Amino acid sequence: MSAFVGFPAGKTRFTPLPDLFFTELLGQIRDLDELKVLLYLFYYLTRQQGYPRYMTMAELEAEGLLLSALKHEDDEPREVLVQRLHNAVAACVARRSLLQLEISDDEGSTTYLFANTEQGRQAVDEVHSGALILERRGAVHEPHIERP
Repeated sequence: MSAFVGFPAGKTRFTPLPDLFFTELLGQIRDLDELKVLLYLFYYLTRQQGYPRYMTMAELEAEGLLLSALKHEDDEPREVLVQRLHNAVAACVARRSLLQLEISDDEGSTTYLFANTEQGRQAVDEVHSGALILERRGAVHEPHIERP
């Protein structure tokens, strides 16, 4: 592992995080993969413009930076990383830090991920009511979340 050289001087971009992330969520999260996925989603979504802001599971699976961050060993197979990614997303959805919608039609299905923010909840509600159409049209499915 190479040492981090530090943040550069001058103007740099920042990724805002809600204060509740630190005061409520951070103390609850025990799994490092869940934490990395949640932070990456905030990073990704804050760089989007417009409405709604979301990421599909396929887009998330293609993020090499995130998959590299999930590695425990240099030679860890991609399939293992993708499975760990899915497990981390499921943990975020179960904790309700992320909202998930699956939309399916005759051609297949797409899983959409939203931050559980006012804007994310509004977008999910609008998809359910039919006021907002994402790229894929079809039946909207909620993820099954087992509650303890």
